[in-house]
Amino acid sequence: MRLCRLDDYQSWLVEVQGRRIAIDPWLTDEFSLPPGHWLFGRRRSAPSSGPAALAGVDALVLTAHFSDHLHPATLEALPRGVPVVATSMAATLVRRLGFTNVRAMRGGETAQLLPGVDVEAIAPAFPYSHNSLGYLLHANGVRLYLETHTIHADHAAKARGADCLITPVQSVRLLGMPLVMSPERALAMVEQLQPKRVVPTGNDPDGAHGLLQSLALFTRGSVEAFGTALGQRGLPTTFHAMRAGDALEL
Repeated sequence: MRLCRLDDYQSWLVEVQGRRIAIDPWLTDEFSLPPGHWLFGRRRSAPSSGPAALAGVDALVLTAHFSDHLHPATLEALPRGVPVVATSMAATLVRRLGFTNVRAMRGGETAQLLPGVDVEAIAPAFPYSHNSLGYLLHANGVRLYLETHTIHADHAAKARGADCLITPVQSVRLLGMPLVMSPERALAMVEQLQPKRVVPTGNDPDGAHGLLQSLALFTRGSVEAFGTALGQRGLPTTFHAMRAGDALEL
């Protein structure tokens, strides 16, 4: 299994025996939440691989229906018959975009994404119990666990010892409510799950703009500080701060 980073934020590509699985691709220069950039948006701080990176993609995984996970303009590059696994809300939206081979998943369910590639949905912690999912991918004896918001300690126990954990390591709070878990909680989850590798995602959340960002969203931590803190714990886990275009063999 080969993990490729497609951008500086949270777009991923997993390659397994020549097959390519895109995860939450946003590959244009910017996105915004309805009703527009005045409320919340994000522009690139570094170039992405671009929508052309999705050429020949064999499957699509969506962790949430939010615009930075399910980006319609990016998904235009995909054939409408490509297999998709998604949350129930994301599944509804991609069907409206014309995708026909869509499976809506709930926490605890397992599906075959492609021959030889299974995916298990893992419910996240508050406040994402009903509108986001983590996924544990199994292929050729390798396990990759992706959680883009908050890890639920009990639900994620099945991912203990995974070959790689992709997770945010910088805190985001909306008027005090955690939208992304704190660096301290991320460290605690790494200690509990003992993955072989940790890769940060959702990097630099303070790079957004708009009314929400300026008045209500509060971010804390950095990728570098998390890597340092993890190294001080003496865990059998290596930290990989990947940049757009980087690849990691698992």
